[in-house]
Amino acid sequence: WSSDVCSSDLPDAKVIVLTGQDEHAAALEAVRRGAFDFLVKPASLPGILSALRRAALFVQQEDRLAQAGEAR
Repeated sequence: WSSDVCSSDLPDAKVIVLTGQDEHAAALEAVRRGAFDFLVKPASLPGILSALRRAALFVQQEDRLAQAGEAR
């Protein structure tokens, strides 16, 4: 899988991995490499939307902290 996506061009991007591998080890590896979330196929639309909302909220909070001069 492309670990470069998690760390190169867009270091602040929230990567959500969607995979057919339903293994605990695969999820841990994805998160270890910088993924924000891990979804298993077939992912439901509500599950995908929930992951996107969590990522958006996380970005908003990071922005608030940055504006307040606090590092994450």
